[in-house]
Amino acid sequence: MNELYYIPTNFTDAGRIMGLFEIRNLIEAVLLTMPILYLCIALLPLSLTPKIIVTLTIVVPIGGFGLLGVSDDSLTRWLGCWWRWRRGRRLIRSGGAQRGLCPVFYRQQLPEPPHRPQADPVPGQCHL
Repeated sequence: MNELYYIPTNFTDAGRIMGLFEIRNLIEAVLLTMPILYLCIALLPLSLTPKIIVTLTIVVPIGGFGLLGVSDDSLTRWLGCWWRWRRGRRLIRSGGAQRGLCPVFYRQQLPEPPHRPQADPVPGQCHL
């Protein structure tokens, strides 16, 4: 016997504004755009109409970026993941030693790996 289950149309609307934007993304977008909006209105030496046009040209893309986020994450969550990845990555040198990418490590010189004498080439083998 087949039973039908109806999924309500608003099942994905929980925790969202207008069914589209997460609350966290909305708060981040407001926090990003308010200081820029204030600076544009207060500091631009233009009359009212050009000031509004320039301000909207700057604020709308930044607010949209804050609302949408990056890869289905909010900006702060994505920046936190990126920051942990950036701090945790390493470069492997020839010899197996690791060098971090922090500027402190750039100033330190790791010892070079010991020189290994190469054996005489065997005839018939390719040596690079």
